[in-house]
Amino acid sequence: MPRPNAYKVKGSFGEFHGSKVYYHGFPKRPSFLPKSGRGFGGLKYLLQKLKSKFRKFSLTFTLEEDSIKKHKSQFISDGHRVLLQPLRAIASH
Repeated sequence: MPRPNAYKVKGSFGEFHGSKVYYHGFPKRPSFLPKSGRGFGGLKYLLQKLKSKFRKFSLTFTLEEDSIKKHKSQFISDGHRVLLQPLRAIASH
């Protein structure tokens, strides 16, 4: 898999100012990630929610539709349990 492109968030992101989110599979920078680094409505909330669940994480946007659901004590992404087990291990440390 090719390395994803990085997008540095700027502005009123508080503790996330300067953080990077990634995008992969787009022919160019997606329009919902403007050149100014301001992101999109809800990006700060999304980052806050991820941080409340995981100590370390990375956020990558792709063209494929994806979802994450919690089943018992595991987080499942479209039926691929293996994908999110490493994230759970990071969160528990």
